[in-house]
Amino acid sequence: MGILDGVRIVELGRNIATPWMGMIMASLGAEVIKIGETEWLPDIKRHGPSSPDFSPTCMVWPDYAGGTKSFAVDMHFDEGLRLVGDLIKISDVFVNNFSLDAIAKWGLEGQHVKEFKPDIIMVQQPAAGVVGPYKDYVSYGYGMGALGGLANITGFPNSAPIAPGHSPADYHSGVNAAMLIVAALERHRRTGKGIQIELPLYESAVCVTGSTLLDYGANANIRQRIGNRNRYAAPHNAYPCKGEDCFCVITVFNDTEWAALCAVLMNSSLTSDARFSTVIGRLQNEDELDSLIADWTQGQDAEDVVEKLQKAGVGAGVVAKAGDLVDGDNHLRARGWWQWLDDPKWGRVPENPVPIRFSDTPLSWAPAPYIGEHNEYVCKELLKLPQEEFNNLNEKGVLSTREVLEAFLF
Repeated sequence: MGILDGVRIVELGRNIATPWMGMIMASLGAEVIKIGETEWLPDIKRHGPSSPDFSPTCMVWPDYAGGTKSFAVDMHFDEGLRLVGDLIKISDVFVNNFSLDAIAKWGLEGQHVKEFKPDIIMVQQPAAGVVGPYKDYVSYGYGMGALGGLANITGFPNSAPIAPGHSPADYHSGVNAAMLIVAALERHRRTGKGIQIELPLYESAVCVTGSTLLDYGANANIRQRIGNRNRYAAPHNAYPCKGEDCFCVITVFNDTEWAALCAVLMNSSLTSDARFSTVIGRLQNEDELDSLIADWTQGQDAEDVVEKLQKAGVGAGVVAKAGDLVDGDNHLRARGWWQWLDDPKWGRVPENPVPIRFSDTPLSWAPAPYIGEHNEYVCKELLKLPQEEFNNLNEKGVLSTREVLEAFLF
């Protein structure tokens, strides 16, 4: 039995922020029912990786839907909207990340939902919020990450801003949503009252820009892009190692760590060089310092460099690729991190669980459902629809069948 066993969450979301919340809550034992319809599927498909012939395959769905249930309903039909409303009535939480216009069009804005489910816990994850000049913005995590200041501090000097490799705003919003839902459930347990929670991607991005805003407010300083370097530590960079596209990172924050690094390098001249004897000196001579360290690392395997430095108490790590993590990371394997999915299309592939462990209660995990896999369960078991009505909904196209959905995805 999971920690949130007995909690039902209706998830009306796509892409990352809301689905990531759903996967976390499902791992904690909640019943998470994902609402989906066929017009969203090209959006899901676009985010999948490419197969060898460059045709996209849908990997984003299994990566963000593990442990959930799928109810594929066409909300263009009045019957579809009624089904979604009826499902919310018998649920504890309703989460969405659609634009305000879309939610209003479906009649699922907060005040309307409260009319038929007064104690609902409702979480909205719009792009920029439900009030304010940007409230009608439509965007993804990358756009809000740029607007929130993340892109401006990511990249190298004298180059254009670079978006992070993924979308921190989405994941930050998803984790925060899960945390806030747990808090709201506790409040509901004590008071019997629901609540509306607003969690914009824009503000989630602003929150992960670190001390840049404080630096501007206190010092009128606008942070510049500095690549992999750090304003308070040197060396602090990625260094080339033996092999194609192989790197390690090394970070030294104080003189003790610097002495340990020099001992590993077996270069006594570095220890005695006045330019590098203090943190300030190393920061002022960072180009030459990076060059000297790169000369030492580039002839060695990244794993060997990291092992030597870690034994000496110096912060270091391999710049891992996906293959390194899946096939070669003994630490993740020893901790039982990977969940393996046997799929008829892709074969045996790894799926990321959520990074949470409890001492006594195991997390719930199951492979992602086929889209629409739980249509019958939702309609007949939860909503108590008779078989004839269920058949009519299928025939009319209100409910999407697996065959129709696979035509979109594959």
